[in-house]
Order: sequence, then structure tokens, then C-alpha cells
Amino acid sequence: MPFIKFFLSTSLLCLVLTKIDVLSFVFIIIWGTLLLLSALELPRTQVFLIFLLNMFIITWGMGLYAAYFYLAGFGLPVLVMCVFIAENKDYYTVRKSGLIAAAAGISLYLIIVYLLTGSIGIADFQAMLRNSVNESLEWYRNLGVLDNLASNGISEETLRLQLDSMAQTLPQYLPSYYYLQSLVTVFFTLLLTSRINMNDAKKRLNKQPYFLDIMPWQLVWLVIIALALLLWGRNHQTLAYLAGANALAIMVPIAIYFGFCSLNWRLKSVKASTRKWVVALIVILSIFFIPSALTFLALIGLFDSLIDYRKLRSRKGEKQ
Repeated sequence: MPFIKFFLSTSLLCLVLTKIDVLSFVFIIIWGTLLLLSALELPRTQVFLIFLLNMFIITWGMGLYAAYFYLAGFGLPVLVMCVFIAENKDYYTVRKSGLIAAAAGISLYLIIVYLLTGSIGIADFQAMLRNSVNESLEWYRNLGVLDNLASNGISEETLRLQLDSMAQTLPQYLPSYYYLQSLVTVFFTLLLTSRINMNDAKKRLNKQPYFLDIMPWQLVWLVIIALALLLWGRNHQTLAYLAGANALAIMVPIAIYFGFCSLNWRLKSVKASTRKWVVALIVILSIFFIPSALTFLALIGLFDSLIDYRKLRSRKGEKQ
């Protein structure tokens, strides 16, 4: 019976998730994939029942606070995608709905946590990293690593200042980590579901080749707003600065992905005999100039979204 099959498999994954934190990201993707597959076979009410029982298991095993995070960041997007799958929407409509739900869920999570605690965990994360820095330096001192570094011109004080600076800066990007984690989960969950469902006779969730993906042009405005906020608050580390920095941290990987899609599309038009040399040259340059290569891909993704020089929208309409 399909209901029993999906209920037992998803419940088992939820139980594993409550006991093993190391591979939680992988378990969440598999769990979401199973729920999306259940939406292709089961009535909407049965899918919703499985979802509720899964959330109960997570709440029982991890507590209310953790369950709220999983519900807002992962459960809500998966549930929304299940609804759209049940309505026989296409792959890109389902993906868009899931990504919007992921962004809304994380935003709601951060707002409620801030209202309840007065913080979103940045200060706590900074304190944890500072303690880790002190413990690491003590460990290096006992091993004699600091003496070797000092002989090479790197004093303990210099190393401590650099590590303390990282401990102060990295936690400020905690919100972007939450958003990216949720968005990437949606992306890979639906992609894996589509791959598993490739032989479906009804051709549901069929995906076009990835090099035909194009970034929604509306996201370019998010980059522009993020840059404006970054420039406006850069001298005082204000809330505007942190909002702009986190928005850019979210958008850069997205733009890089779509830039890679655009570059790959361009390579498809190159002769096969020439393409391998072009690819080899790009790979070599990317190895030696990684920051420049990533910046180049991000810019390609942004300009392709605005200009649409591949004419994807004009030929196929706004599927993205």
C-alpha cells in the first residue's frame, strides 16, 4: 500500500534525523524527495497526514524549537511543493513556489525568534567561535605549532587577531546561511524527485536541460538593493549593512549557478573539436584565478538575466 510505504520510509528518516546530526542535510533532501514522490501517487489529505506525523516525530525527538526550525526552513517549502504537484503544475512552477516558501519560512523563523529572544543567535555564535579560538590556540601551543609559526614570522598575537576577526565576522552571515540552506534543499529535493520520476508516463515534473535555466530578472533588483544597502551602511556596520551583506551572500551563489548555465549553453555552440580546448583553458584559468572566475560567472548570470541574450524567455515564455 503506497500510504504505508511512504509513511514508514519518511518516519524512519525523521527518527534517524533526530539521532544523527552530521548528515542532517542529506537526510532532509531524501525526506523531502519521498514526500514529493508521495504527492505524485497519494491524495493530498494522505500526504498532509504523513507530513503532520513526520513533524510530530521531529518534535518528539528534537524538541519544539528545533521542530519549528525544520518546519519553517524545510517542511513548509516541501509541503507547498506537494500542493502544487498535486495540482499537476510543471517543474518550474513547483520550483518557484518552493523557493518562495523557503524564503518566506526562514524570514518568519528569524522574525519570531527575534521577537521571542531579542536575538537570532549571532552573538551566541560569536561567543562559541571565540571559545573555539582560545581552545585551538591552547592546543597549538601544546603541540609546538605556535613556535614553528613564530619562527616563520607569524606571532601568536597576530594569529589570534586574525582568528578573532573571523569569529566576529562569520556569524554576521548566519541569516544568509539559513536562507541558502533552505533554498539549496528545495532545489536538490525537486531535482532528485524529477530524476527518479523521469520515466513517468504522464511526463510530470519533466525538466529541461540545466544549461537552459535562466535567472528571474527580478532577482537582479535584489542585488542592486543589496549593494545600495551595503554602500549606505558600510562605515558604521549598521543593520542596513548587515542586510545588504547577507542578501549578497545569498545572491552570489545563485548568480554563479545561472552564469555557469549560460556559459555551458555558449559552449554547446562551439565545435566539438574546439570545445575541449576551450573547456581545458577555462578550467586551468579557474584553478589559478578562482575569485576572478567566480566573479565572472556571477556577472554572466546577472547580465544574462537582464539581457536574455539566449532569447529563452522570448522563445519559451517566463517559465522560470
